[in-house]
Amino acid sequence: MYLRYIFCIVFLHSFFSFGQNIDFPNDFNYHIDLSERYYKSNLYVESIEEVNIAIEIANRLDRQEDKIRASINLAELMRKTQNYNYGIEILYNLGNLEKYPKQHVRKLGRLTALYLEGDFFEETFSDDVNVIDSARLFLDAALSLAITNNFKLEEASLQNEMGLFKMRNFSREESIPHLDRSAELYLGLRDSLNYIRPMIHTLENCIMSNDPRNFDSISQILLKLTNGKDWYTVEAELFKMIGKKSAMIGDSLTFYKMNAKAEKNYVQFLKVIDSKQMLSFKALYETEKMEKNASRSSLNTILKTKELDEEKSTTRKLLTLISILFCVIVIGGIIVFRERKLKLKLKSINSELIESNQKYQLLRVESNHRIKNNLQMIISMIDHASDDVSDNVSKELKRISGKIHTVSSLHRHLYMENHQEKVGIDIFFDEILKLYEELTSLEVEVEKSVDSIEIQSERIIYFGLILNELLSNSIEHNTTNLKKVSIKVWSDDDHCYFQYFDNSNLEDYEKTGMGSALIEQLIGRINGVGFTIDKKIGLYKFMFDAED
Repeated sequence: MYLRYIFCIVFLHSFFSFGQNIDFPNDFNYHIDLSERYYKSNLYVESIEEVNIAIEIANRLDRQEDKIRASINLAELMRKTQNYNYGIEILYNLGNLEKYPKQHVRKLGRLTALYLEGDFFEETFSDDVNVIDSARLFLDAALSLAITNNFKLEEASLQNEMGLFKMRNFSREESIPHLDRSAELYLGLRDSLNYIRPMIHTLENCIMSNDPRNFDSISQILLKLTNGKDWYTVEAELFKMIGKKSAMIGDSLTFYKMNAKAEKNYVQFLKVIDSKQMLSFKALYETEKMEKNASRSSLNTILKTKELDEEKSTTRKLLTLISILFCVIVIGGIIVFRERKLKLKLKSINSELIESNQKYQLLRVESNHRIKNNLQMIISMIDHASDDVSDNVSKELKRISGKIHTVSSLHRHLYMENHQEKVGIDIFFDEILKLYEELTSLEVEVEKSVDSIEIQSERIIYFGLILNELLSNSIEHNTTNLKKVSIKVWSDDDHCYFQYFDNSNLEDYEKTGMGSALIEQLIGRINGVGFTIDKKIGLYKFMFDAED
C-alpha cells in the first residue's frame, strides 16, 4: 500500500519537472530504415552515413543485436562500393554470433560474397589466401545453420548462391540439387521474383549440358512469368541467357534481338532508379522540414511554459516536501503494524511446525519398529519352512533370509536411533557382519576398513544387499578351510570407493549360473560406476558418490 504513495510522489515530481530539460534522442530504427531507403535508391554514401549513426546509437544503448544487424548492413555497403577488405574486417570484428543465429547466417553469407567478388581484384587478397576454399567454407556453414534453424528465405538464397558457386567453380552436376531446392523454397514462399533467379542459372546449366528441350520449356515459362512485370534486371538476365543459347546454335537474329531487349530493360531500370532517388530526396526534404517545424514549435512551447514553471517552482517544492512527510508518517505506521502482525503469525506457524515434526518423528519411529517386527516374522517363517525341504531349496531360502535380515537390520538401527535421515555405512556394515556371525557356523575371518561415510537411509539398503550377496557367495563358493574376506570403503575429495576381496577363484562358477548380474543391478541402483571383477582372485570394485 505504501508503495503507491511513493509512486505518486515520484510521478508528481516528474510531471512538474517535465519540459525543463528536453532532449531529442536518436532513434535506431529511424536511421536503419533511412539507410535502407538510400540503399534501394543506390545512394550508398548517404546510406553509409545513416548506418554509422545507427551503430553509434546501438553502442550507446548497449543493444548488441541491433549493433550486429547494422554492422552487417555496413559490410554489405562496403561490398557495393568495392571496399572488400574493410567489409571483411567489419564482419570478422563481430566475432562469434551463435547467440543470434539469423544474424550469423547473414554474416557468413556476406563474407562469401565479399570473398568471391573481391577475388576479381588482385590487390584484395594476398597469394596465401585460398579464396575458393574460404568462400565454400563460409557458404557451407551458413547453409547448414539456415537449414538447422528452418530459415526458409535465407536457405533459398543460400541454395541459389551455392548452386551458382559450384557451377562456376566445380561441376554442373553438383549445382543442380542446390538450384532445384532454391526454386522449390521460393515457390513455397510464393516469391515469384526470386524464383526466377535459380531458374536462370538452371538455363545456364542447360546450355552447358547442351539440353535445348529443357532450355526451351523453362525459358517459355519464365517469359510468361515476367511478362507485364517491372522486374527489369531479372528479365534482362533472362533475355541475355536466351540470346546466349541462340548464339550457340547460330541464330544471330534472335541473339541480337534478345540483347537489344536486355539493354532496353537495363535503361528502363536506370530510369526507375533515378526516379526513386528523386522521390527519396523529396521525401527526405519534406521529413527534415517537418522535423524542423516540430522542433521550432516545441521550443516555443518550452520557452512559454518555462516562466510559468519557475513561478510554480517554490509551490511545487513545498507541496512535495509536505507530501513526502505525510507519506513517511503513514508508511512508518503501516510498517510497524505489519511487522507486529507478521511476528504473531510467524510464532503461530512455528508452533504448528514443531508439533507436526514431533508427530512425524514419532510416526516414522513407530513405522520402522513395525517394519522390523514384520521382517523378523517373515524370517522366522522362512527358517521354519526350510526344515522340511531339500538341501538346494533350503540353501536358497537361507540366501533370501539373509537379504531380509539385511533390510531388517537397517530398520532396527533406524528404530534404535530414533530415525536419522542418514546412516553411517561403517555402522550398517557392522550390523550385517554381526548378523552373519550369528547365522553361519562356518569360520570366516573378516578384515574390515570402512570409513564413516553417511548415506541416505533409503539408499544405504542397496549397499547392505550388495555386501550380503558378496558374503553369501564367499561362504557358498570359497572352498578353502579358512575363509578370508577383506572389505574396504574409503573416500577422497571427489568420490567414494568400495572394494571386496575373498581370494576365491570364480571362473568355474560362471558356467553353472553364478555371475555378477544381481550385484551389477544393485550397484546401478546406487548410481555406482566403474564396476570391475577379477574372477581369478575374487576382487570386486566400484566407485560411487555419497550424495547421489
